[in-house]
Amino acid sequence: MHTFSITIENGNLSEALREQLEALGSLVRLQTLETAGDASTETVLEFDAQSFRLGLRPLREAVNLIATEHDALYKAGDKTISASAMVDIFDRVMKQEQQIIDERQRDDLRPDGWGYSALDAITRYLPEHREDLHHDAFWFQFGTFTTSGVWSVDKHQILAILKQQAEDKLLHLCPSFDFAITEGIISRLPDTIDTNENPNWSVWSAKVVEGSRVMRRPRGIVHKLTRISGRSSEGDAGAGSGSSADSDSGESASERKRNIPKVSFDEIGGIDGVISQVREVIELPLKNPDVFRHLGIKPHKGMMLYGEPGCGKTMVAKAIANEVEAHFISVKGPELINKYQGASEESLRKLFDEAREMQPSIIFFDEIDAVAQRRSDAETLRTDARFVNQLLSVMDGVEDYGRICVIGATNRVELIDPALLRPGRFDYQLEVKKPDAEGCRRIFEIVTEEMPLEEDIDRSSFGRKLEGLTGAEISFIAREAAYNTLRRTLGTDSEFNSEKIATYDYSEMRISAADLNTAKTKLTGRSSGGKKV
Repeated sequence: MHTFSITIENGNLSEALREQLEALGSLVRLQTLETAGDASTETVLEFDAQSFRLGLRPLREAVNLIATEHDALYKAGDKTISASAMVDIFDRVMKQEQQIIDERQRDDLRPDGWGYSALDAITRYLPEHREDLHHDAFWFQFGTFTTSGVWSVDKHQILAILKQQAEDKLLHLCPSFDFAITEGIISRLPDTIDTNENPNWSVWSAKVVEGSRVMRRPRGIVHKLTRISGRSSEGDAGAGSGSSADSDSGESASERKRNIPKVSFDEIGGIDGVISQVREVIELPLKNPDVFRHLGIKPHKGMMLYGEPGCGKTMVAKAIANEVEAHFISVKGPELINKYQGASEESLRKLFDEAREMQPSIIFFDEIDAVAQRRSDAETLRTDARFVNQLLSVMDGVEDYGRICVIGATNRVELIDPALLRPGRFDYQLEVKKPDAEGCRRIFEIVTEEMPLEEDIDRSSFGRKLEGLTGAEISFIAREAAYNTLRRTLGTDSEFNSEKIATYDYSEMRISAADLNTAKTKLTGRSSGGKKV
């Protein structure tokens, strides 16, 4: 928005307006045009951004007179606007101008790092907490790694973004605004930051999904003075060489005790559909709560995973906690039950208090059917009933706890008290089924990835033949096959010879097809037909 024009349909201007325009002198271009095919004339008033700055107040008075006395066509750049919109542009510029003047005159107001508080699209100062990196844009986030640990600051991008914001806010039309001040500040930023040489800066890494694998990639840099107020949901910091920088950033004792599982999604196979739904329900609200605020909805706070034992329910819960770097509290249902009245309820309250203190957190109830069965008056179930009542209470108030999600796992979902499965509690129920043939192939390849199988073994073919088994059973077959190899090569099943074991060349040891088939037969009681796999 750098040029403006006002076309007055009737060229007869009032004396007051003519005096006002004459006072503007060379700041405006005034011309009278005859209307084609008509005896009337049009008066065209044109001025640019520079004239706007130099004649802000007299120009505003002239525009007010035109809007009051004449029918006119108003244009800002190539866009036709209304008279009120043209007046609004002047009012906005005058408001910004007054703000700039106030900032320069008062000592208790600190202008933004770029010289003007209105330029806030990018922050010049260091963030106070690591979590701020996900809510605001900071100057050191603009750039690229030229070599390992060496960050090149993209000053041109910073300059372009701030210049565009200045125009969007009409700052460039303010008489007191000087973008050269901002350009000078940007030019004094460092061109490059070498995290290998400068101990004040560390590489900021983040997890990214590449195909079916979750990888950690360098994302940017972060200053050591940026404290960790809560484990970041996006990434972590490490020195340029890849070592952890948490010890240099004032990490609290409670932060060091956070329990984040090591299991990742790339270690789970055969249940891709389940994983995508779990990430949608749990990862999205913990990582991107603004999406739900925009949609005007509350995310699910509880999820119930159900299915046969060994299908990966616990691994899924651990992997999602690892992905969002949430404090993981795992408890088997019976562990919380105490014979003393009130003790079980107190243990449950402490569990949620811990989750609130260490958020983002995930509370995982394994074998929840053992303590959350349908309530009854039976003497043996009264303790469980009190526990369920307490669980219902804390689940109703889980939204007040913050960034917390509760996951339950069971293979007997029909036993769960219906009140726990209603909306607002464990309202999202997801069945974790046995993997299909392709899922079995994927699981087998994962569990045997680092195992020394003989070269003639087709992992994909053997994996598909395991359809009908759970992930835990497939892991058992791989592990038992390795033991079969030990027994076959070292004779441990007949005689345990420590000297032979100590001197044996392990590099020659390979797991054979027969070892795998024997393991499968031991588990299933079925043979693969003697065919080579």
